[in-house]
Amino acid sequence: MERRHGFSENFQARRVRRRQRNKKAVFVGDPNADTEREGLATFHTKQAKEAFSALSPNEQRIMIMHFWQDMSFAEIAQAVEGSTSGTILIYHKALKKLRKAMQI
Repeated sequence: MERRHGFSENFQARRVRRRQRNKKAVFVGDPNADTEREGLATFHTKQAKEAFSALSPNEQRIMIMHFWQDMSFAEIAQAVEGSTSGTILIYHKALKKLRKAMQI
């Protein structure tokens, strides 16, 4: 009989896959990146910084906690002393603002 994975195993697997994807990303100043890609990355980095700075401090904090600190929405909600559904709503609105600002 096939074993079904529990929530915590799936959660850990997603976290590992996310970290592996982040390791594959090309960052500005990477000596292995070609100059054209590096120039494009610099352009997108400036655009992303401008778009990110347009977010409210609370939106910025939630985005940082979710993307860079790999926190779940439940963990973020606890940290900002809000509800999980409210945190998710703020996250999605901030993501929509970023997409609109960066024209994605």
